[in-house]
Amino acid sequence: MRDTVWLTQKQMSALFDKDSDTIGLHLKNIYKEHELEETATTEESSVVQTEGKRRVHRKVRIYNLDAIISVGYRVNSKRGTQFRIWATNVLRRHVTHIKHKIKNVAKRLNVNRQPDY
Repeated sequence: MRDTVWLTQKQMSALFDKDSDTIGLHLKNIYKEHELEETATTEESSVVQTEGKRRVHRKVRIYNLDAIISVGYRVNSKRGTQFRIWATNVLRRHVTHIKHKIKNVAKRLNVNRQPDY
């Protein structure tokens, strides 16, 4: 597994405060619309659950950060809205930081022309 975050559909359901069926529908549409490639963003994992007095191994599908973000931009809930606000702020800070770096490099290179953003 690459260096990323992985969640099950059930964990995404808790994260975005929506039922698991809704999360599943969003995931289905994300892959149907080719927003993401399913083989690149999912893996099979095994979890151990206690059912009664038995310990049972179950296979579950886990989704990486790309899938989690895509669901976050589709889900209609208060937590989904909070996620989108947070993600937009992170992206804005990152882009602003890059813009400042580009300006500093341009100054060091004595470039007089401003970038076309």
